[in-house]
Amino acid sequence: MGSKSFAGFGHPKGNLFAAARQPSKRTRTVIRASLTVKTRRFSPRETVASHHPGRAATRRATMGGLEIRERGKRMRLDGLVQGWLTRTPGLIETLFDRLPDVLFYVKDQQGLYLWANQTLIDRAGLLGVDSVVGKTADQLFPASGLSTVAQDLEVIETGRPILELLRLYQTKRGDRYWCLSSKFPLRDDAERIVGLAGLSRDLPRPNERHQSYRRLKTFLEFVDRGLDGSVRISEAAEHAAVSMDTLGRLVHEVFHVTPKQLLMQKRVDKACRLLEDTSMSITDISAACGYADHSAFSRQFKVATNMTPAQYRSFRT
Repeated sequence: MGSKSFAGFGHPKGNLFAAARQPSKRTRTVIRASLTVKTRRFSPRETVASHHPGRAATRRATMGGLEIRERGKRMRLDGLVQGWLTRTPGLIETLFDRLPDVLFYVKDQQGLYLWANQTLIDRAGLLGVDSVVGKTADQLFPASGLSTVAQDLEVIETGRPILELLRLYQTKRGDRYWCLSSKFPLRDDAERIVGLAGLSRDLPRPNERHQSYRRLKTFLEFVDRGLDGSVRISEAAEHAAVSMDTLGRLVHEVFHVTPKQLLMQKRVDKACRLLEDTSMSITDISAACGYADHSAFSRQFKVATNMTPAQYRSFRT
């Protein structure tokens, strides 16, 4: 099939961006081009100013001399900018191929890959996009693919996106990566869902020299000591003498997740080690990871890994 542009897949007009829903009149996005007198140039050092969680604040980003603002949580590029992106052959593919810690993909209504970036291709142990197109996740990642396909079809059937879901996935070689995964339905001009676009972003290793990491030391030690019990985030925050708001900010600065996600990550990591390295029963592992209810442990483990504990042990041993 050669080098493919995913702009031509799955849409009669050959443009996946055109298939996405156009901004509504209520969308408060302002895009100012450099030809207007109201434009303000930003230095290359300026980045997105993220809004405070839970508040309708203004978020600002720069992109090629454009200023994009949003009041609230929704920010979209208008048709003009979409046109700029899609009229340059191969630009979008090249941009996503330059992200070594992001898996990006587009799928059709059956959950078949239409396009994937180079990072996903590499981690699937394949050689090129031709070996991905037309396959499903269970064919690329047998360990957890069936659950991923079911999740894809749920997004396509319901139209509800998945945002920043913390999950642990495994490559073809057995390497494990924690990531934040998001999936969004794609729509055509008639508002029909024609597929989905998704990405999974690797969680970076925490910087132990970061000032916020040092402030979290007492909190982290308390959590690690209490993993085999019913440790609560509020208890750990009180023990570390930090407010819940401050704790949330510090944890996100260092680990890029919420405190609740961090606790779940630690418990699942411990469960993975015990499943791989011991012959303990799954019930005993559940208790050792702080779950009083075996079924609750299995549900949480499957949410994170797309496998049951028994399936994970079978795959890894």
